[in-house]
Amino acid sequence: MDSLNLSLFFHPKIEKTIEHKSYVEKVKISFKYTGSFGNTYIRLSYFVTFNDQFQKLPSTEKQKIMDTFQSPDFIFSLIPQSNHSTNREVEKRTLFRFLEFKQIYVSLISYITLQLDRHLGENIPIKVQGIDFNPYINYAEKYFNDIKNSFWAQEELSNSQFTRDAEIYNLLYNLALDSRKRYVEQKDLFKATDIDLANTTDELRSIRNILIRHKVPIRIKGIKTIDKIKIHIPEFIGALTKDIKLMSEDNYYSSSFGRQRISELKWFIEHIYENYLQDEKREIIEAQKLDYIKKFPIQQGDILELVDRRLVVAESITVSIEGCIELRYNLLKTNLEKGNRQRIIKLEKVSFYLKANSFNSFLEDVHIKRISLLGRWMQKKKLKVDNIPSFKANLVLL
Repeated sequence: MDSLNLSLFFHPKIEKTIEHKSYVEKVKISFKYTGSFGNTYIRLSYFVTFNDQFQKLPSTEKQKIMDTFQSPDFIFSLIPQSNHSTNREVEKRTLFRFLEFKQIYVSLISYITLQLDRHLGENIPIKVQGIDFNPYINYAEKYFNDIKNSFWAQEELSNSQFTRDAEIYNLLYNLALDSRKRYVEQKDLFKATDIDLANTTDELRSIRNILIRHKVPIRIKGIKTIDKIKIHIPEFIGALTKDIKLMSEDNYYSSSFGRQRISELKWFIEHIYENYLQDEKREIIEAQKLDYIKKFPIQQGDILELVDRRLVVAESITVSIEGCIELRYNLLKTNLEKGNRQRIIKLEKVSFYLKANSFNSFLEDVHIKRISLLGRWMQKKKLKVDNIPSFKANLVLL
């Protein structure tokens, strides 16, 4: 029925185009996927542009010719939204209608162009929209093959939103074109594909939406459909970080769901660093360790009181791979001189500490330098170690 209706739509227009070919400048046949009021459809258009000779005709004659080309559009319905249809039925019906449209369009256009070429000649261009690279048609074919070959694809089709894949096809391809220079210059930073990342999060469409929203440089594999996308990973992490920041500032994300989503994105960033940016991860953590040590309450020259009540002098502070605080110390002699022997202990082996400037003040004020006197003197001066914050690396740099 659709094939017949389309033939009835095109036939009189072709006849009139040939009949009035002396007034025709060019012919254009196109189609567009669209929708309104809950219906989705493909709008086919047949447009004739008239030449200067046509403009010289009397108004009544021009109107008479133009009237023959009334209703330049044909509506090819894909699926009217029905209250009695499930999402899966709607998706599958829409998919099959796309494929039906391709079959009808290809066969009719072949005939139409043949007729117009024969009668209009070479001087009148005929512009026909091709269908081979139309993303809606191509994704419909892709999903049709998926559901034909996989039971699970049939089950998941109601949630697949294959039309959404088609909608963002051009957006992603344009983004890839804009990214060509970055890819040539920084190819080694396109370390993972959207498929790789989706295997971890199961959020392929979410990843692609982030790429578009933040204009992350990409490289596309695939022609008619997008098979996979190579991603500039440092830029992608920057995009995820921006999303976390926006969510953190939004009251909506203060809910338990919002906090969970932010937590998931933070985990995702850590996963990417661990699997694709190990060197960058080490650099970030080392820089954070240096900053932590710089601000650490205990510094070189401070006096440490260990859990066994011995007094020693702090020589250096380091953070282990596991994030543990380790202190290298020199033994303190009975006369308060620093010994040569050194040892390394973890922070939990230290009970209190005395700042170096306080220790120096004590040395200046006393004539008899004894470790026992220092122990009694520092009872009211020493600081407890319990309040020192532990080191925690942060790869989400807001």
